Amino acid sequence: MKQIRSFIIIIALFLYTAGCSPGTIPDQELQTPAAEQRYSIHQELADLIAAKKERASARPTGLEEKPIKEETPNKEENSKPEPAGAPQKETAVQPEPQPQPKPQPEKEEKPPEKPEPAPQPACFEEEETLLIQLANEARAAEGRNLLAVDPTLCAAARAKSQDMADHNSFGHATPTYPDFKQFLKDFKIVYRWAGENIAYSKPNLIPEAIHNGWLNSEGHRNNMLSEAATHIGVGIARAEDGSYYYTQLLVGR
Repeated sequence: MKQIRSFIIIIALFLYTAGCSPGTIPDQELQTPAAEQRYSIHQELADLIAAKKERASARPTGLEEKPIKEETPNKEENSKPEPAGAPQKETAVQPEPQPQPKPQPEKEEKPPEKPEPAPQPACFEEEETLLIQLANEARAAEGRNLLAVDPTLCAAARAKSQDMADHNSFGHATPTYPDFKQFLKDFKIVYRWAGENIAYSKPNLIPEAIHNGWLNSEGHRNNMLSEAATHIGVGIARAEDGSYYYTQLLVGR
């Protein structure tokens, strides 16, 4: 029995050593030796330590700038209308530049005002017209032709009356017009026959009384009713003392 057991053991040992020879067992059945297993464990630890160091070096320090994350506006929020009654956003408005006021020039001294012209003599056109009308009525009563009113004769008659009023000088020869023929020439009066009636009253203006006085005076009446007369002009002026001067011019053409 012992011999059989010994024989079996020998055969088992022989089979064991034969199975460990290279090239006879598939790769998947190979087992890793213990030394190789220890090496792989150390290698993994080294790799873990190296990876940890690498991560630690990659961490940012307090001196490094943090990247700024750009915020993208929410389109939906911007597109929503503001609720009614919400306060409007104030926008800064730059005020428009105001024009600088121009320096005012120094006030110039006003030139002395011109003295007001001396008051003109009062116009007595109504009374002058009345004297012309009365003369034509008298001529009509005597069968004479009516006299035409001549503006040039009226202007000359007023100038003659004013000259008498200015100088308080009553007469056919006045300081400015001493000669009757020259007086007619100065006013460019054309005539073939000429006559003149003058009168004076104070303190009232009395055209009817003046007309009657001329009719009652032979020389004045002859001038007023002359058949040679064709045109008439009358002028009245008032002196500062309240006196009135009358001139009646008659010419024939």
